[in-house]
Amino acid sequence: PLVDEHLVGILRAGHPLAGKRITPTRFAALRHVVTSRRGIPRGPIDELLEQRGLRRDIAAVVPSFSAAIGICLTSDLTTIAPRRLITVLGSPTTIVQFTPPVPLPVVNVEITWHARHHHDPPHQWLRHTLHDAVSRTDTAKLRPT
Repeated sequence: PLVDEHLVGILRAGHPLAGKRITPTRFAALRHVVTSRRGIPRGPIDELLEQRGLRRDIAAVVPSFSAAIGICLTSDLTTIAPRRLITVLGSPTTIVQFTPPVPLPVVNVEITWHARHHHDPPHQWLRHTLHDAVSRTDTAKLRPT
C-alpha cells in the first residue's frame, strides 16, 4: 500500500460556481472532463447520478488526471481527481476544490513489483522514495471546500 486517496471535484478559480455549494443538480449540469485510460466516458459517477434522475454532460475524455486538471484550469469544465495531485498541479489561486455531491470510494493506491526486485537496492530506494514523497504531502492543503 502506498496511500489512500480521496477524489474531489475541481473548478478553475473564477468559475461562476467556485465557492458555491455543488449540489447533484449543479454537478450534473456542469460540463465534465472524464479520465479514462481506455476512453470509456461513463462510469460509477454516472450510475450514481442516474439513480437521482440526473445525467452529466461529458465534454471530453482524456487518459490522465493531469490532462483533465490542465483542461479545467483554462476553461469552465470540471473533473474529479485525486486530492494530492491537485495540490501538486494547482494552487488555491488557480483551483477551487469541492466535495463531490455523490459518494465516491477512497482509492487505495498501491505499488507492485516483481519478486525478483524485492531485495534489489535501487528498487528498494525507489519504493522508499515514493512512500516518503507521498507521506510528506501537506494534508492541511488537501481539505476540499
